[in-house]
Amino acid sequence: MTVRAIALLLVTACGTSGDGMVDRHAPGTCDQIWVNNGFDQCEAGCMDASIALNATGPSCAGKTATGRAAACSATFEFDGVTGCCVSETPHVYFADCQ
Repeated sequence: MTVRAIALLLVTACGTSGDGMVDRHAPGTCDQIWVNNGFDQCEAGCMDASIALNATGPSCAGKTATGRAAACSATFEFDGVTGCCVSETPHVYFADCQ
């Protein structure tokens, strides 16, 4: 496999969009904090539990990519989009503020 093919595979696997930003809803690996609490499937925007759990932004009405409504009591920004994490064992979804 060529270096170019490997790089393309890595970019695709990591959920990078065409503009170089990471797709906040792309499937990702949960960090150890999430895993310790029974979650093993995290969207890219929520892979780092410490960011989500320490969020201090204003509350908002959010919505996940699956259409689930979420009342975000504290928010954070991921790649320019404000939202929060919504857990539904074993998944952790990023909810975009509406």
